[in-house]
Parts: sequence; structure tokens; C-alpha cells
Amino acid sequence: MRIFRPLLAVFCVLCASAAAGNEPILTIESHIQPAAPQVVTATPVSSSPAVSGEVKRKNGPTPAPSSRAHKTPSDGLYRAGGGCAGCFGPNGALSGKPGRTFTFPDRLTGSPVAYRGVLYLSCGQTLCAFDPKREKLLWAVQLKSRPTVPALAGGRMFFGTEDGNLVALKAETGAVLWQLNAKGMTFSSPVTAFENAFFAVSSSGTLLCLDGASGKVKWQTETGLNNPTALLFADEILLVGGQNLGYQAYHPVYGYRRWQGGDGTSMDVSPSWSDGTAYFPDTRGRVRALRAQNARFLWTSEPFSPLAAPLVVSGERGWGVTADGAVFAVGLTEGKVIWRTQLPGRVLTALAVSSDGHGVYTVTEKGALYALDGNTGMVQWDIPFGEPPAADPVLSGGALWVCCGNKLSEVR
Repeated sequence: MRIFRPLLAVFCVLCASAAAGNEPILTIESHIQPAAPQVVTATPVSSSPAVSGEVKRKNGPTPAPSSRAHKTPSDGLYRAGGGCAGCFGPNGALSGKPGRTFTFPDRLTGSPVAYRGVLYLSCGQTLCAFDPKREKLLWAVQLKSRPTVPALAGGRMFFGTEDGNLVALKAETGAVLWQLNAKGMTFSSPVTAFENAFFAVSSSGTLLCLDGASGKVKWQTETGLNNPTALLFADEILLVGGQNLGYQAYHPVYGYRRWQGGDGTSMDVSPSWSDGTAYFPDTRGRVRALRAQNARFLWTSEPFSPLAAPLVVSGERGWGVTADGAVFAVGLTEGKVIWRTQLPGRVLTALAVSSDGHGVYTVTEKGALYALDGNTGMVQWDIPFGEPPAADPVLSGGALWVCCGNKLSEVR
């Protein structure tokens, strides 16, 4: 049985609105006024001494180093599915000017993915493509269960569902290309795709590689990980962590394990990657840096408490946020914490960082958006949205997009 059915209510309302000349279902609301910045102190700190971890390697053919760079599109893609972690956007910090607010029929769930000016969002059990420039809902597909955060590659959108399906859609139209019933597996979010391959890992630790065009399973392996993190594809290698065996690396073509490392500490936040180095946060609050190809240990940084989201890395600096609301910057050469700013409230979302590192943005659990200077950690401005965030903020098209409840709000 197909898991899709037309989103008749949305399409009928859109058609009726167009015919009658009324406003579309995605209404534009009044601007939210920015609040005066709260006094939040940025504290320069030093990291604790590095502590190395045991690394186990598995023999196997080592692929030649690739010269292909995992470049971030100019409009901001986005998260781990494209070989990048965090949300990158245009150079320069935003001024904090509120823009448009769009109201969706249901609560926004799952972090948006920005690609070529289009925002791909989950609205309850509906996956949709929204063009904010044209203020137009391009397509919407209703599912039987909630989807993971999708990945995009080669004009296709890939995602898993809570009821154990893996699905590919045509990104431009939302047309179903193929779907595979994965025998009730629940998949970590987001999934990962690159060129003509689609990778997903289940909560029980099963790692799958599918052909992106046909959905045919290329290989399948058991990682032994409990509740693994989302996969990261980077530097011709698949990286993943879990709650029992630390971190692992897999060959993307053949599926064998390249290496495994860690000291028994669990991981529940996805790794990050930049310039051949992988960064693994663990539940003890440490971030470990390893060379992705050979697992050579570089350093350990301890930003005082466990991270709420993957480290965002760009150039020679990384930015992170802890669950208790501390935003920090770390130097990628030695792992020294450069500054640390404690926000008033816990943080449950990832950071959005401009591509030059000047603007760092996050939303607290009470719905307050904070903008920090990426170099100093000083709070530049904040905007209260009045309700908890529904998803991570994302940079696209020269603006920051914030999801709270069923509203998608623009900040420039």
C-alpha cells in the first residue's frame, strides 16, 4: 500500500484562495519587534588538557584521498546530509530586523533544509517544499507517519519514516520515485545522501546503503550501536556514533568498518567534519578531534557540559551550544575554548552560523532568538518569539528562518 495520499485540504484551500483572489494558506503576519539585548557576558576560557581515546582500526582497502570538496551552496545547505554540519548562510551578520511570518496548518516538526532558495519542511505528517521568495507552497505530500529530516542529492529528496519506510521524491515536484519497506526500522534523523547513494542507520544499529535512483539495497551491515547518531558522509567515509561503542567509520562503497574509537563514553550528538578532520561530541561534554581517514587523534576539548547539537565548523574555528544554554567557540588547531557565553535558558536547537563566522544564532527553549558575534561571543540582539522552537533555525537567501509552533518567521 502506498504511504502517500494527496494533501487535499491544503491543495483545495490553495486553489480556492487563488480563484477567489484571497490570501493563501501561508499567511503573512505582522512583524515581531526585537527586544533590547539582555546583558549576557562572554567569558574567555581555556580548554582542559587533551585526553586521548583508544582507536581500533579494521583492515581493508583504503580509498585514495579525494580532491572533491563538499562545498556548501551559496543559499545554505544546511546539515549533515550534504557532508556539512550546521547551517551556513551568506557572509556577514544579520541586523536583527524581523521580516515576514508564514503560518502553516499544523505545527512544524523536524528541522528545515534549505536548498537553492527552497525550504523543505515537515508540518506534522506532511512534507512540503516552500519558496519564501515567491511566498509559494510548491508541493506537499502527506505521509502515514512522521518523516526524518530529509537529505537532498542529484535532484532527489531522501528520507525515512517512523513506520520504517525509506522514500525518495523528486525534489522539484514531490513526485514519488521509489519507496522501500525496511521492516519496521526507525531511522536516525537526518538521513544522508551523496550523488547516487542514500545512507540511513536505524535505532537498532542497522546501516543501509541504497541506490539513489532505484532504491535497491547496495549493502547492509550491523554497527552494534544502540540509538546511533545521524550519519555524516565526508571525505569519502561514513561517520557515526552511538550510546555504547563510541564512534565508527565505514567505507561508503563496500560497507565494511574502517575503524572504531572511543573510551566507552556514549554519543548522542552527530559528528561534524571540516578539512579532513572529524569532531565527535560525547555525553561527558567533550569534543574529540580525529583525522577522518585514519582515526589519528588530534585533541580533546571540554566545553563544560554535553552539547545540544553538532559542532559547527568553518575555517579555523568551531562553534557549539550546550544543553544548559552555553554558546562557545573553539579553535580547531588545538581544541582550546576561545570564549563561552551563558544564555538565560536551556537550548535544544542547533546553531546557525554565517559562512564567515561573524554571526552565530540560536533559539532557547522559551523561544528567544539570540544573535552572537562569532569572534567575541557578545550578544548583538535578541528577539522573543513567545513559544518554544519547533526546529533548528536555518540560514537561506540572506535571511534566518525560525520555526516556532506552526509559524515560520524571517529575520534579516
